[in-house]
Amino acid sequence: MSCVMDASKAYENAQCQTMHVSLVECILGVSSLNDTNAMKCGKKLEHEVRQLVEKKVGVVIEQCGFHTSSDRAIMGASPDDLSDQYVFEIKCPKFEKAMKNYIQSDGNIATKHYAQIQMQMYFAKKQKGLFCVANHDFESSKEISMHLVNFDAIFCEELMEKCTKSWETAIFPVLKHYK
Repeated sequence: MSCVMDASKAYENAQCQTMHVSLVECILGVSSLNDTNAMKCGKKLEHEVRQLVEKKVGVVIEQCGFHTSSDRAIMGASPDDLSDQYVFEIKCPKFEKAMKNYIQSDGNIATKHYAQIQMQMYFAKKQKGLFCVANHDFESSKEISMHLVNFDAIFCEELMEKCTKSWETAIFPVLKHYK
């Protein structure tokens, strides 16, 4: 049982008035998400996208693991990559219609992913992040949209407070049954 909420689930967790069983099970590690074909495709492309981002930005990018903090022991984050200055989150949608899941029509990062990269910056102790979305036809176009994100301490603190309250009502009661 993992019992740590990853940044990728923070937005859903913070928005919940009543925790859905599947989210609780996913957070607790009782269930896992199986990779869809689109997820498999994205994982396959991620290395090539990373290399292109590294070249465009002019920094050395390193893969990293899971980051935690003693002041937020129930949470953590695993950015795709890090450099001295940035956290990197790379998305590789397989279909054009999936692009809107990451970048809204006004050009802003979708709130779910904005929350994810904010928490990644918090736990990795970085002030900047690059949210990178490969074009759905990346294999032929080699196009990537990169969005600079500055750390927003107020947004992040409010998000983590909502997540903590959500944990107190939905996760901790479940954990009491495990000894």
